Amino acid sequence: FLTQTGNGTISAAPAWAAIAAGDVPALPTVTEVAVSGTATATVGTINACTVTSAYTLTLPTPVGITGQQAAVRVTPASTKLLTLATAAGNIDGAATRIMWAAESAILESDGTNWVKIAGKTVAMCAVMVGAVTTAVASGAVTLIPMVTTYIDNTGLMCDAATNFRVNVVRPGNYEVTGRVGWNQLAAASPRTITAVYKNGSSSTVIAQDERYAPSGGFPCVTAPGLLTLAATDYATLNAFHQTGSSQNALSGSTPYGSGSSVEVRELTAW
Repeated sequence: FLTQTGNGTISAAPAWAAIAAGDVPALPTVTEVAVSGTATATVGTINACTVTSAYTLTLPTPVGITGQQAAVRVTPASTKLLTLATAAGNIDGAATRIMWAAESAILESDGTNWVKIAGKTVAMCAVMVGAVTTAVASGAVTLIPMVTTYIDNTGLMCDAATNFRVNVVRPGNYEVTGRVGWNQLAAASPRTITAVYKNGSSSTVIAQDERYAPSGGFPCVTAPGLLTLAATDYATLNAFHQTGSSQNALSGSTPYGSGSSVEVRELTAW
């Protein structure tokens, strides 16, 4: 190394400026422990969980170990959900936390509870399409069956084979959007409604919109919503019109054309 003084003189750098191999300390290594079933997490390690059948990982009590940490990593090969619990206190205010593939959390004891100080959360997202034309009687709210999975990044939310709906698999805040596209209407409809119901109940509408639709029109009514959902909740798409005779809700291969679809997107907060 060379140094230059204020008067322009160039001289060799002092001996302390030279960097030799080994002068930079190595980063600390943290032990990783493989977990494949119900277990108690090990403090001071990375608990690497492979979840092919849902199970619970329990954090030990945070009492008496203030400042100590435990890390949890759900491996990308996981296909089911990990429930993170604790023997005492809570986990950032919740009794349990749900994690899935490729998520991680570094947790620190504050002496009473476990607090997440770092990690990665992957938002859950599901989109289903009504891939068959559905006849909707005038004046009757009708379920539009969601029979095709367009997106399901967890592989756990879309229930197309049996119940034609999107299931919520962990609690949180979600954006919900329903779309109903109609075939050419035989008569005008004063009210053409798209509604997304929570748990199949018309008394719990989580997204709804309506408009007037002229005779001969092909309306596509989109209904957005933003709300808190529980892990046992589910969303179904429903349609309504007042033309005076049966009309067809259109099928589609994607949620962005003229067909019918429902989307459920998680807004991560942990």
